[in-house]
Amino acid sequence: MFLCVLGALGLLLSWVPVRRGVLGRWWLLPPAAFLVFGVARLVHVQYAYPVA
Repeated sequence: MFLCVLGALGLLLSWVPVRRGVLGRWWLLPPAAFLVFGVARLVHVQYAYPVA
């Protein structure tokens, strides 16, 4: 969950500078990777440890 929040927050914070051209487009890659890995981990945990 923390990784998903960190990725989403990173994407939101780096979106404006990338759009303005201050930062390169590759700055969106680490937060997007955090978000993807966080979601994948949540899906894996739900699959591996079902609630009921």
